[in-house]
Amino acid sequence: MDNNNLSQYSSNIAKCLANYGKKVQGCNNGDIHCLEECAEELRECIDIIFPPSTKIEFESDKEN
Repeated sequence: MDNNNLSQYSSNIAKCLANYGKKVQGCNNGDIHCLEECAEELRECIDIIFPPSTKIEFESDKEN
């Protein structure tokens, strides 16, 4: 992976986390439903950056 791709991945991950942080702050008093929705959106965002792998071991690494 070259430095441009690495920089792009890093930037995209930072955007996902920043959006997640903003949305979580908007959850009233730690509303579990709101937090779960935020977590699902974060997973979707990360899945766009790191698409599903055809190799099981890579998928389990991503989940961890």
